Parts: sequence; structure tokens; C-alpha cells
Amino acid sequence: MQFNRPEKVRSYEGGRAYKLPPEETLFKLVGARLLGEETFYEPGCASVRQIEDLSQKVSPQFMSKLALVSRKVFRLRSSPLFLAYLLAARCAGTEDVKLAEETLVQVLDRPDFLGEIIAMHWAKGKRPLPAVIKRALRKAFTNFDEYQLAKYCRQRNRKIRLRDVMFLVHPAPPSGMEEIYRKLANDKLEPPMTRESLLAAAKSDEERRAAYVTLMRENRFPALSFLMALRAMYKVNVPREMVIDYADRISTKHLLPSKVLAAYLVALNELKDRELARVLDRKFVDIVKRLAEKLRVLGKVAVIIDQSASMDWSYSSRSVITPAMHAAMLGLALYHATGADVYVFSNDVVKVEGLNPEPTMADVETVMNAVEHSGTYLGKAIRHALNNRAYDTLLVLTDEQLHDRVPKLPPNTKGIVFAAVGYRNSAVRLGSKWEMVPALHDRALDYAALSRWSDKTSPEEVLDALLEEPRALVLA
Repeated sequence: MQFNRPEKVRSYEGGRAYKLPPEETLFKLVGARLLGEETFYEPGCASVRQIEDLSQKVSPQFMSKLALVSRKVFRLRSSPLFLAYLLAARCAGTEDVKLAEETLVQVLDRPDFLGEIIAMHWAKGKRPLPAVIKRALRKAFTNFDEYQLAKYCRQRNRKIRLRDVMFLVHPAPPSGMEEIYRKLANDKLEPPMTRESLLAAAKSDEERRAAYVTLMRENRFPALSFLMALRAMYKVNVPREMVIDYADRISTKHLLPSKVLAAYLVALNELKDRELARVLDRKFVDIVKRLAEKLRVLGKVAVIIDQSASMDWSYSSRSVITPAMHAAMLGLALYHATGADVYVFSNDVVKVEGLNPEPTMADVETVMNAVEHSGTYLGKAIRHALNNRAYDTLLVLTDEQLHDRVPKLPPNTKGIVFAAVGYRNSAVRLGSKWEMVPALHDRALDYAALSRWSDKTSPEEVLDALLEEPRALVLA
């Protein structure tokens, strides 16, 4: 027996895994995991501790870029705030303090984020704010106009309100805003008639119904808020025809595909409204059609979808979507966009036949029922696909917690792992043959279309590209 050998890296299920550089690991944790939410294998605090640890192992420049991309491009909330806070705490009193300050100012693009940063700092006890955070809060505060300040000034469910932030950092009011700041300080700033305030003012079902009707008639109902309000609208008997008509008109441009799927499931299973479900299903078709032209660069494609037991948990306590559902939906979008062969695996591997020729979210159930949800034999699935025929590209949607080992790819085949959940280690060795895409956000499918093997060789180069052309990853 030899003792002086490096320890092999294993997944939670014991399969061969690979340790990633800190930059790759941090990129995956931020892009494929909701901060503080538990997963099948780890408690919610694990991702917080891991990000804290990794933030000390990457450069401040990388931290800044990742915070900006996760906010400006991925449209995440908690993770970019946490990254920017860690960067500011790390760089206080160093030569990178200006970088940290400017990053924090850019990430603080909503008034309610100001109190959130202070709450992060006070999570371990109330203590003075570092000068860099106070300067950033002061600058960010002055970026908001009267409407924005008034909209968020009365958030009673917040421990730290906007006026508290004002008293802590003393922002100088921009020209013409002196009276607004005075009203805010005296708690006299009246909130505008927003969607939230209109609904909050409604005390009866009749008033709520009238509020929803007003929002739709005046086209003031953002797509995501509308989808999340479907249950409430049906509960107070908003005219069904009006809801269906508005659903038909919403844009999917800024919607996560998973949100469309969640609304579709609510319409089908809870509201029992098949017509509404069909309308929402067409939104999935819109997403697929926009992807088809971009993804032709991938050649002959195999989509390999993980349906193991570890994929069967909700992303958060408020979500009905599981990683298994999300992987099935993204896999179907890739199937219709590329004409791919579809394989579903757990303990067994099945090549899925008989999917609808036109995109439909009804096929999510077909994919999820193709195999029994048990172990994760990813290596077996890849070998099965490669033995079936030659492929240019393998698109693998998985949480990477495999029992076995991924085989080497043939010379002319490349692969992309869509990390459905962010864990530290990788199921594949990233490099010239394999790419990793954090799959939680809606930009993951566009990311695959970028095919960055030839000219982008590091996570920092990817972040640079996203910051230069953020619209490149927008489904539009």
C-alpha cells in the first residue's frame, strides 16, 4: 500500500470528479445556485461559506467582473450583492478600494438593495460600516429619481428602510432633489401609484379584481409579475378571457424559461385551464424559434438529460420547479432548436422517441417519465450515446453527482455540461474538449450558441466578453 499519493476527487455519489480552479468554481456556484438555498446534498449555508472562501482565492478584478455579469447579464439579485460586499470588505484600505467602490455602485441599481448591503454587514452584529461601503451607498443613493425613492420608501417589511440608509451615509441631494430628500427624511414622501401599491390598497376581492383589470387594460402588468399572479387573479374571478388575452400578448424577452414552465404547470394542474396552458405553451415556442438559428453551429447534437433522484428538489422554498424539470425543459428547447437526439438517464439510459414535432412543454412530463429517478450514471449515458452514432456536440444537463466516470470523447466531438446545480467539483475535465455553462439562468442556451472554445480560454475572458456585449446572451 502506498500512502504518498494525491487524494482522488469524488462526487457526492462516489464517481470520478475533477477539482476546478477557483475562478471556474466561483463562476459555477454563482450561475447555477441560488444563494443560501439548500440542495439535495448541501445545506443552504454551504454555498455562502464556499463563496466566502473562494472570494479570497481569486483576484479582485475577477470578483468585480463576476459581480457585474451576475447582476447586469444574468439578472440575479442576492449573489451579485454578496460578491460586491465581499469585494468591498476585502479591498478596504488597499489599492483596489476604488475598484470595489465602483463595482458596488453599479450593482446597487435598485433602492431596496441599499438596505440589503447594510443588513449583510450587520448579519454578525451591528457595527460601523467600512468607509468604502459608505461612499458607495452615498453615490448609489443619488442615482435614484423621485419615483424610485418613493416606490421603495415605505417597505414596512424591511429591517433597514431607505430613510435609515439616508441617516447612515448622509447623501448630498442632486440639484432639484432637495425637497424630495427632506420628505424622505421626515417619512412624508408619498409612494406613487404603482402596481404594488394599487394591489396593496385593495381590501376586498372586488377591489382586487378591479385592480388586476386596470393593470391589464393599461398594459401596466410586467410579464413575470403577471405570470406569478395567475392563481390570485383566478381566485378573485378576474374575467378569464382578459387573462388569456393578456397572456397571449406578454413578451418572453426578459422571462426565465423556468418561469414560463411554472406558470404553464399552474394553469394546467391547479387552475385546470387548458386554453390558458396552450397560450403559455406558445411562449415556449417563441423561445425555441429564437434559438434555432444560433444553435446550428453545433452540428449533429446529442442532448443528454439527468433525471436522477438528486435532481428532484425545489430550487427554493417558493419554487415549484425542480432541477429535473428545468433540465427537461432546457433539453427540449435544445432538441427542437438543433434537431438533436435526446437521451434521458438515471440508472438506465433511454433514447427518447415520439416527442412532438412542434415545441410543447407537455413533453417535459414525457422526458421526466422516461426513466425511474434513481442513480446518476452519466458515464454510462455518454458511452451509450457515442455507441449509437457519431456526434459533433454533446449537450449534457446534470447536477454532476455521478456514480461512474465520464469517458474520453472522440477526436471530433466536443461537449458542454449545463450545470443544473452548482457544486464545487466537475464531472468532466474542462478544457479543449469540455465546456461548463451555469444553467440556472435563461442565458444558458444562448451561451451554448457562442461556442467559445476557439477564442475564449478562461472564465475571466468569458466575463470580459459578456461585459462588452451583454446583449449577446439575451434571448431576443
